[in-house]
Amino acid sequence: MRKGKLYILKTLKLLYSSSKGMFLSIIFINMLLGILVPINLTIWRNFIDVSTVMFTHSNVGFKNSLLCLGAFVVCIVINNLLEQILDYVQNIYCSYVDYTISKKLLIKIESLSLSDMDNVEIYNYIQKAMNESFQRSISILQTLVQIVKSIFSVLGIIYTLLSFSKTVITLCILSTIPLFFLNNKILNKWYDIFNSRFEKIRFARYLKSLYIRYDNFKELKIYKAHLTLREKILDILGNNIAYDKKIRKKFMIQNVIINECDTIIIFFIKAIVVWLSYEKKQSIGSLITNMQAIDMLKNSIKNTLSMISKTYENSLYMESFFYVMEYNVEEEKRIKFNKEFKKIEFRNVWFKYPYSNKYAVRNFSYTFYKDNTYAFVGLNGSGKTTLLKLMLALYKPDRGEILVDGINLNDINKETLYDCVGAVFQDFIKYPFTVRENILISKTSTITEEQLINAAIYSEAYDFIKRLPNGFSTMLQKEWEKGTELSMGQWQKIAISRACIKDVSIMVLDEPTASIDAVAESKIFANLKKMKKNKLGILVVHRFSSIKLVDQILVMSDGELREYGTHEELIKAQGIYHELFSLQAEAYQP
Repeated sequence: MRKGKLYILKTLKLLYSSSKGMFLSIIFINMLLGILVPINLTIWRNFIDVSTVMFTHSNVGFKNSLLCLGAFVVCIVINNLLEQILDYVQNIYCSYVDYTISKKLLIKIESLSLSDMDNVEIYNYIQKAMNESFQRSISILQTLVQIVKSIFSVLGIIYTLLSFSKTVITLCILSTIPLFFLNNKILNKWYDIFNSRFEKIRFARYLKSLYIRYDNFKELKIYKAHLTLREKILDILGNNIAYDKKIRKKFMIQNVIINECDTIIIFFIKAIVVWLSYEKKQSIGSLITNMQAIDMLKNSIKNTLSMISKTYENSLYMESFFYVMEYNVEEEKRIKFNKEFKKIEFRNVWFKYPYSNKYAVRNFSYTFYKDNTYAFVGLNGSGKTTLLKLMLALYKPDRGEILVDGINLNDINKETLYDCVGAVFQDFIKYPFTVRENILISKTSTITEEQLINAAIYSEAYDFIKRLPNGFSTMLQKEWEKGTELSMGQWQKIAISRACIKDVSIMVLDEPTASIDAVAESKIFANLKKMKKNKLGILVVHRFSSIKLVDQILVMSDGELREYGTHEELIKAQGIYHELFSLQAEAYQP
């Protein structure tokens, strides 16, 4: 319970920071609405009493009856006006809260490292925070203002009943406590269930996203893979239903017992009210008002306790948001990356991925010099891409060190490093934006139209971009309105354009032409060779058609550097490279 209180306070602080004026306005309006409840009750009681006198003594009290009715109507009008204002303020305020939470989460996620994202627990927290935070924080606000409103209503009703019977008030309050504790028990149970099954639910959602992606539809059709996906999705949902039925049945029985007992208690309390009204010789208006007050008091207390339970429940779901926000990330270093560096040196570097026992890189030592282009070759899983990630400080070595002109890469500010890097990864992102926005995604500086066109020319993308419906302004991906779908090769050219447009000193290309035809590939590598001046170029390749354009070739096997040299040197050495190159060369011979 203490943890829940802490998250409630933190959530309130978050809500207050989203829009102080609207936050206070919502609370104030609900206070007024709460105060109107006992006022309406008092006016209605006076109306009934005055009307009773009027009907029993001809027209005596007619004016007073009209005054009471007029006051009641005024209260209703004010109540309706306040509710309309509240609805307007809350809708606008929700947008502010969504903006604030989204901004905080997105900025925090940007600060996480790749190794953090490898942690399944952290990833689950991020997903829960993204899915639940906005809804739960708004729900906390709504329940809290309802509590404020209900408390004022309860206090007002208690004040009107205080002169009638303290015993009745006490019984009303005590009768609501069992249901309050049962609600808390139920909410805690569902929160535990939510956490225990979250990863499976996330898996089902991911499968659903695969099910409807445009890119996937061909393979799903050919292999009838949608049957397997559907089976797995429905299996997860079906298991949840079976367990939920069991739990809900148990809580339903407990709820029925408590509610039936509560009904009997209410009947007993109302009987006491009738008896006390008779004993005190009270008017019919007072009796009716007291009966209504008992129902209103009971409902207001129930509502208050229910809202307290709901607030507690929502605060538990906010745990994920605050866990992510308070997650410790490494502070950025102060040493700026030197764009005019001379060399990057690996010294006895060992690395294995988080939660893996096998080293992906083993005792790697090599020096990369600027104004040179290097190519990593080797079989799948030999450590080529992993070395790129280490060079870009996406991961840290487990042993050994990486030095930039003698400065440890771990001591260099990552943002200044990334400003100097252009990269095309195997799993590059296909953004649902225009062609222009896809190429200019980094927004690191003002880019002219000429630079944009040159980048497209270097990647051999300009010819097909000109033929698109709106050129560089064409929206990409079929899932969106007026979207155009590109081939994988065309997408790869867009990704290369993205890397070429930055003014960088390190160019990293991981299988950059895997989906591109041989003619375009040859032209792209020739263009890249022209751009290599004052740059360090690193390539990962499996096709050796343009391998002669690089200055040095590094041959990787099982995480180790086995050979390195020029194409001619490695062919002459008759080693692994010679074998790999010969296999590809034979495939082109008749």
